[in-house]
Amino acid sequence: MCLSFKQPTRQDKLRGFLAWHGVSQRALAKKLGVSEVYIGQILSGKRRPQYYIEKLIQMGIPSELLPEKIEK
Repeated sequence: MCLSFKQPTRQDKLRGFLAWHGVSQRALAKKLGVSEVYIGQILSGKRRPQYYIEKLIQMGIPSELLPEKIEK
């Protein structure tokens, strides 16, 4: 059997960071005043609102783990 290891994606690293710090998407959503679905879309990169990404960075999430800001 051959094991193949792929590089972790930005999302994998972000999930690991949040898990390590005991932070759930629900807690992030509540703190930001948005739905869990919306925070999930932000974290996955489907939505990239500058305002909320900056707030997540201010909360201590490293910017390199978050999607690039596009929407205003």
